[in-house]
Amino acid sequence: MYPEELLLLTIDQAALTQGYGSVVLSPEVLQVLGLLQQGGTPSAEQAQLVLDAVSGIEDGDALDKTELEAISAARASYNATIQGIAEANSLAFVDAEGLLQQVSQGLSFPGGVVTSEFVTGGGFSLDGVHLTPRGYALVANETIRAINTTYGSDLPEVNIGNFGTINLSDNVD
Repeated sequence: MYPEELLLLTIDQAALTQGYGSVVLSPEVLQVLGLLQQGGTPSAEQAQLVLDAVSGIEDGDALDKTELEAISAARASYNATIQGIAEANSLAFVDAEGLLQQVSQGLSFPGGVVTSEFVTGGGFSLDGVHLTPRGYALVANETIRAINTTYGSDLPEVNIGNFGTINLSDNVD
């Protein structure tokens, strides 16, 4: 894997602890790697020994650079379409991507901060995709602000601290 690639949260955690996605660096494998470092050419058997030492991550357990770029392009296209329709029809628009970028940096509210940090950030549920009730409260307030600005209304915002999030005991408050 490359640094920009991502493992899916659905990856078999037990398999990871058993060596899935790792390399077993036995003395024999290290010897072949040393030979390669010195510019030597390993025999077919030595090369196979190195290949057999690798327990690679299956494609279905990771997102590679190409897949991540496709996801990013699709997301940008959908967001531009939604914004264009909203603007063309003088509708309230919420830049959810912009809001989630703010959450990734830490978004303060009276009584706390919500981040996108997995498990401890308070913004996302344990599936890493859906928001917690507190995260949805942030979106609700952003939606209320957009409605108030666009239509001149005066809807009150919700108190984000009144909505639960994940805590370290894995319970939802």
